[in-house]
This record gives sequence, C-alpha cells and structure tokens, in this order.
Amino acid sequence: MKSCNKILVSGLLSKKVTLNIPKLLDNVEFINSCPCTVNEAFSGEALNISRALNVLGDDVNLISIVGKDLYGDIILKELRKYGINSDFVHQLLEDTAQEIVMVDEYKEKKRYFDFKELEKNSYDNDIFCKAMNECSIIFLCDDDLSNDFFNIVNDYQKVLATSVENLESVQLSRKRFIHNANILFSSSKCLDEEIESSIKRIADDYGNDIILVSLDDGGAMLYVRKDNFIGKYPFVKTRKIINTDGREKALYASFLHCYNKTLDPYISTKKSLCFESYKLGGKGEMDGFITEEQLDKLYNFLYN
Repeated sequence: MKSCNKILVSGLLSKKVTLNIPKLLDNVEFINSCPCTVNEAFSGEALNISRALNVLGDDVNLISIVGKDLYGDIILKELRKYGINSDFVHQLLEDTAQEIVMVDEYKEKKRYFDFKELEKNSYDNDIFCKAMNECSIIFLCDDDLSNDFFNIVNDYQKVLATSVENLESVQLSRKRFIHNANILFSSSKCLDEEIESSIKRIADDYGNDIILVSLDDGGAMLYVRKDNFIGKYPFVKTRKIINTDGREKALYASFLHCYNKTLDPYISTKKSLCFESYKLGGKGEMDGFITEEQLDKLYNFLYN
C-alpha cells in the first residue's frame, strides 16, 4: 500500500453546552446563581480528530452533516478558520445536533445527545466515495452517521480505523465498528477485566491488525497482530497538565498521522504519546496541539 498524507474522517458535529455543577444529582435541584459555569462550544470526535490532524500538517477530508441553522453556518466558518476542508460537510438537517454535558467537582459526567432528525437524512454514498478515493486512511467515528459507510470502505484497499467508547457492552449494530477495523482505538476505563487479557480476547474475536488502548493512569497499551505483540507504553511528561479533555482523541489522531507516514505502529505509539502529553498542557479540548516539526523534536528529545 502506498502511503499518502490525506485522511478521511467521518463523524457528527454538534453544538455542546457544558454545565459545571457541585454534584451530579438524580433529582432536580434549583440553583439560584452559578457564575461562569455554563460554556458553549462546537464539538464532536470528528472535529477534534480533524483539528489535530490539520495542525500536524495532514490534508483531511471531513465527512459530516450539520443543520441549515445558525449553528451549522458557524461550524462551517469555524472549519474554514482552522483550515479544515469543509467541502464534504453538508447542511442536510433542519437543526444542528446538540449535546449537553454535566460535570461535577469530582469530574463525574453525564451526557445527553440530541441528534435531531439524523435518522431521516443519509449522506450521499457517491460523494463519500469521491472523498474516500483521495485518502489512504479512513477514520469512522462510532456514531450513526458512519454506519452506512462500512460496507463501502470494505470494497476498497484502504486502512480502516475507528474508536469504540465501550468495548465491553457493544450493541449488535456496533459490532462491525470493531470487526471491520484494521486499527481499533479504545480506553481502558471501558474494560471490565485485566487490560491485557481484554485486548487479547477482543483481538481474537474481531481480528483487528492493531489495537491501541488509552490507559486511565496515562500511557497506552498496544497490540500488533503481525508480530503477536502486546505491550504497555508509559506516560511521558512534557509539561504541566492543565486540562485532560480530549486527551484520547489527541492520542488517536496523532497515531493516525504517524502511521500514515511510517506504517510503523511502534514509532507511531511513542510519537502519539508525546503529542497527547503536550496537548494536556492546553486550556481546552481543542488547544495544545503541536506541528509535525515540533512533535519530531519532542520525540527525539524524549526517546533518542
């Protein structure tokens, strides 16, 4: 397979409202005043992955659906501001999808999604194929938008990558997100048993070529089928940690970038840990990304 630097990312984009509260409660509780606790942003795994890849210097074909409303217009403007190709982001919904995240002082979260009328609107497969043909790696987010694309990707010689939030309770409709992926990303917080055993079981069940799991205590666990390798890579500290939001997406994006350049999962894992670590010093979910040149310097300093 010939490697190039163009990557397709497919996933939902949404408006996100984050509410910081003292404690998550099952019952409704009225709070008179909580200054500076409600924040709005545009979000979605596809947006975070695309933004990180863009900073690293990759050309990204972003596939998504937004609304014909003000929020959809703003998202398109934001993409252009970041330099992300918005040609394949279509305004097919009447209203842009929304997400509400409640976060308490212990960092416990509750998420609520409103996908609007997504199930009534499908992306044009011919346009998806046009975007895909320009790319060597296809990253499909674990959401309803990407469901229809798996069968298409399987007919082409492309590296298919995806992330699955909860490997231990995958719905039947989601199993192909795992089974068809050459590269599978996930998090250790979703694994019920010992991490290495879980990864080996998943690899045996689904036949993935590469599995990269972000570890709760930092670092990552890597599985490579062709070498029958599984091993832990420790966290590398690059600067003071300010915000951990988006750390896993940063890990996944930088791995895709490096693997697309080198086809080496071991170097890609080390470099992605450098990228993730530096990102943790940023103030927000979309802050703290570094360029490929900066990443190479950081990698050489830490590992050579």
